[in-house]
Amino acid sequence: MQNRYAGDVGDFIKVGLIRHLTADDLSFGVNWYLTPDEAHNADGKHVAYVEPGNRQHASLKACDPDLMRCLTGVVAGSRSVQSLEDSGALPVGALTFGEVLDRSVNRQAWHERALAALASADAVFVDPDNGLASASGRPTIKHVLTGGLADYAARGQSLVVYHHADRSAKAEVQAKSQLGRIARAVGQVPVGAIIARRGSCRLFLVTASDERLNALADRLQSFAEHWRGHVELARI
Repeated sequence: MQNRYAGDVGDFIKVGLIRHLTADDLSFGVNWYLTPDEAHNADGKHVAYVEPGNRQHASLKACDPDLMRCLTGVVAGSRSVQSLEDSGALPVGALTFGEVLDRSVNRQAWHERALAALASADAVFVDPDNGLASASGRPTIKHVLTGGLADYAARGQSLVVYHHADRSAKAEVQAKSQLGRIARAVGQVPVGAIIARRGSCRLFLVTASDERLNALADRLQSFAEHWRGHVELARI
């Protein structure tokens, strides 16, 4: 995540998913994996959806009208993770960790602070820029490591992990592959993957502790049905 992305259409679907999965008996923590803003591309500019004249506005708004109100305010103001949190978009009581991760930071120490900040959440949303690090490539600050995810899972926290789809294969193939990889690495059940194609193709990979499996599976299915036309659900 970068501050310049705050409030874009990817955020609308991302936060919408968190809101839909959260319930009285399931609390969420969000590790933004916040990295410094870059300026070499146009990423983060997919914000026209908040305009009433946009062809996707009405159908997206119907999925979560209150979220549309919140993110319209974020887009109109100074876009940042902090403004996103302040907007009321996240569920009441959600925990967040927004410490910047850059190349000067000791990654292990940063990770330990994130674990401490999100310790009491039932599930953790992990939001790296690029998603899961390749098993063979060199990870960057824009990736999450499976070992870091396993630390959350080891204490019983379910996971929702962002992964940016590429052109290596069809989105559904990538979603199932990465979901299976995470589930094996952390020792949890692969619940499903949300494929969201608005702006660019994004994957949200969900694994669950045994205790939360049925509840998360039901809510993920409900989300896919309620947001039909904007997202698809893939299962292994």
